[in-house]
Amino acid sequence: MKRKSGRQSVWLTSELFDFRPIVDDTTGAVCGYHLHVGTDKFPVGIIPYVAHRPHAVPASIYLAIEGGQWWLSFAAEDLTVTIPGKEGDAATERIAEDLRHLSADQLAERTLGGDRGIAKPLMTSDGHVFDLLPVQQTRIQKARRQHRRWQRRAARRKKGSQNQKKAYRKVAHYPQYEKKRPTRVCASDQSRACGPRSLRPVRL
Repeated sequence: MKRKSGRQSVWLTSELFDFRPIVDDTTGAVCGYHLHVGTDKFPVGIIPYVAHRPHAVPASIYLAIEGGQWWLSFAAEDLTVTIPGKEGDAATERIAEDLRHLSADQLAERTLGGDRGIAKPLMTSDGHVFDLLPVQQTRIQKARRQHRRWQRRAARRKKGSQNQKKAYRKVAHYPQYEKKRPTRVCASDQSRACGPRSLRPVRL
């Protein structure tokens, strides 16, 4: 992580990190994890993080920092998920049984495809276009103005100074809202059959 600004990341293999659970003294349940980075001889530091679900120990991880926020990402096998080609669970078998009697045309009628995009967050195969809510679009435009403003301020400050570093942190902070792409969007239906344009909020 040697870049002065922007997203910085590092890839670590298993000999350079260790996951250690945090156990609640009262209940005995695992309430979080500590990520120990480094080796016993050359320790780097400890990073607490919250796991979305229990997971196995991965073979490698990615650590990244952007806009003052740390990100931990890795891939690990989830034994609770049914893998296609292997023996399915009861719920999967029931769904398959309900669909076996349908023809190809009937299955096509019940199938909806979605394409995630940049200009438009989502477009479905039946012609619906999903856009950001008006309040989200306003916030994005405001963040873009602040981003450009802090870029100019950083350029005018003394090179390598603490004030310039603070300004660059601001520069990295403002694009985060747009990059996270809020999952709450509006469906704008402009088809003639539906008449005037209508907006309805949905969640992706």
